[in-house]
Amino acid sequence: MSCMAALGTSLGFTSHGQDLTWTLTDVLTNADLDSYYSVVSSSDGTKLAAVGGGGIYTSTNSGATWSRASAPMGIWSSVASSSDGTKLVVVGNGEIISSADSGDTWSKIDKAPASVNWASHIASSADGTKLVVAIYSGENDDGIYTSANSGKNWAKTSAPMNMDYYSVESSADGTKMVAAASEAGIYISVNSGRTWKLADTRCTNWTSAASSLDGTKLAAIAYNDINDVGIFTSTNSGLTWVRTDAPTSTNWYWISIASSCDGAGLVAAGGGGIYASTNSGASWKKTSAPNATWCSVASSSDGNKLVAAAVGGRIYVGRIRTQSNN
Repeated sequence: MSCMAALGTSLGFTSHGQDLTWTLTDVLTNADLDSYYSVVSSSDGTKLAAVGGGGIYTSTNSGATWSRASAPMGIWSSVASSSDGTKLVVVGNGEIISSADSGDTWSKIDKAPASVNWASHIASSADGTKLVVAIYSGENDDGIYTSANSGKNWAKTSAPMNMDYYSVESSADGTKMVAAASEAGIYISVNSGRTWKLADTRCTNWTSAASSLDGTKLAAIAYNDINDVGIFTSTNSGLTWVRTDAPTSTNWYWISIASSCDGAGLVAAGGGGIYASTNSGASWKKTSAPNATWCSVASSSDGNKLVAAAVGGRIYVGRIRTQSNN
C-alpha cells in the first residue's frame, strides 16, 4: 500500500508491540467469504474501505462501524483511495467501479480495459486523478494500464504482458510506479507508466509493494523464490534493493506491506503475524496482532493508525500510542 498524504511522522511502535493494540471491528465476518483481499485507509486513518468476496465495506470513523456499499456483489480484488478518502476505485468482478463520495454511491467505469478480472490490482494518486491498474488474464489485452482523468480514458503501457502482477503502487503525484509480479520480478516506472524497467533484484516471485509519498523509498515482499525470500527495500525508487532482517519461515510467507509517508514506518503482514519497523526496514518487531493469516494491511500517513484483514473475513484496526519525550 502506498502513502497518499502529506508527510507524516514515523510509527510510534516500540519493542514487542506493547504500545500497539488491535481491535476486531464489526464488519461482516464469515469464513465462507474467504477473505477481504484488500483494505485501504485515508491519510488520517478515518476513512477505510475493504473489498473481497463479501462485497465492499466502508467506514468513516476509523473502523468503529462499517457500512455495506451499494456496489454490485462479486469478487472484488483491490481498492485504492485518494488521500482524503473521498474518491475510491475498486477493481474485480470483471469491471472497475468508482465512488466520489467515500463509497455512498458507485458508478461503473465504462472504458475500463476489457480483460479486467478478479486478480487485478489498482492504485491511485493522492488526488484520485491518476490511476494505474495491473491485469493478468492470459489474453492479448492484459498488462498495465494508466488513466490521467480518474478512469474516463485508459492507455496501455509498455509493461510486459502475460505477467501475474500481484501488486501495483504509485507515488502521491502518480509519477513513480512499482509493480510486483509473480515469477517475473519487480518493474518500476518514473514517468507515470509510459515506460517500465525490470528492477535489478535477485528474486523473481513478489506478492506486494509499498511506496513512500515521493516514490523514493520502496518496500516489497519476495516469497517462495529459489534465490531468497523476505522483505526488501529500496531508497532510490527501485534502482537497487537490499534484503532486510524481517523473519522468514518455511511454514508461512509475507503477503502484504504498507508504508508511512516518509517511508520510515513499515508494517508487514502474512501467515506469521504482523511486524513493524520504524527505521525503513533496518529492524523489525512483531506486534501484538492475533495469530491469523493476514491478507492485507494499510496505514495512515503517520503510521499510527492501521487496518488489517485476515482470512475468514475478519478486519482489525491497530492503534499506536505516541510516545512522550518526558
